Amino acid sequence: MKSGGSMQINTIYTRSVIQTMAGKAIRDLRGGGERELRNVVELCKGCSASPDYQKFWSMLENILRRPGQRYGALLSRAANDVDINCLKTLIANLGLHAYTTGGQMLRDNWKSGVSSAYWMEPLDETIRPDILHQTISGLERQGTSSFLFPVGEEAELRTVLNIGSKHHQCVFLMICRTAPCFQNDMEEVTALGNVIPLVRVEDLSTLAGPLKQAGVLFGFHRGYREIESLEAERELLHQCIEMGCFLGVYEGNTQDPCEKRDLFYYAELQEIRQKGAQEIFLIDLWRDREVVQKLLLYQQVLPDCSWNGESAKNSR
Repeated sequence: MKSGGSMQINTIYTRSVIQTMAGKAIRDLRGGGERELRNVVELCKGCSASPDYQKFWSMLENILRRPGQRYGALLSRAANDVDINCLKTLIANLGLHAYTTGGQMLRDNWKSGVSSAYWMEPLDETIRPDILHQTISGLERQGTSSFLFPVGEEAELRTVLNIGSKHHQCVFLMICRTAPCFQNDMEEVTALGNVIPLVRVEDLSTLAGPLKQAGVLFGFHRGYREIESLEAERELLHQCIEMGCFLGVYEGNTQDPCEKRDLFYYAELQEIRQKGAQEIFLIDLWRDREVVQKLLLYQQVLPDCSWNGESAKNSR
């Protein structure tokens, strides 16, 4: 077993390698062409011999070959619009967890029965900052790297930014429950790089411009219950993309996860995501949290997203 010191040195080295690779990939993606996309995928595939790592990039490669896919445009937009240091931080944090220390800690703890922590854990905004710091540190040791934090008041925002500065290798998904909650803190959000604001759709007209100008990677947060119809939602997605959103996070009825309406819209979300049909990455907050957990614990394999032209149309 490696000592704590050698593990820390290895983590620092791995993080540096990921950030260097991310910087090159971002510069290539700014070209926005198919050749640049292929170069980025090949670069990433060459960084690890891990079968799961290889399968992930092969899956992305297959999606990027699909006629009419929009993920290539999404990646290029992120490379051009998001502050490069912010993007490198997010890529390093997520990559470090999925393929190195964090994922292994998660597996080790689950196998031994030490904990049942998830890769992403919700936080209570009412907890005192010092207790919150201890809670996050404890969850990090169990393999958690991402945290969900609702924010409404200025004090809650300051808490997230303070915690984000103390836990550089974590990602904080910040659900903004009010519009003006962080308009005066854009520079700090960008500088930290590990905070992703998720804004209410009705607040995007106010916040999207400043977020985009600051180079922040951001998205929207929305409940399935707010959807009027598929047609109306497709139009809304188009508007969100136009305003600069990179993520769309949907939340279902947590009291009844099998509600037919939620399951119907989740199936639509999965189809859009698998085809890369929209220039935005769509997520079901709790269902996809469960899927990613199973992938990290090797309890589930990545889906087959191969594309073989006409013969693949009905192979879902």
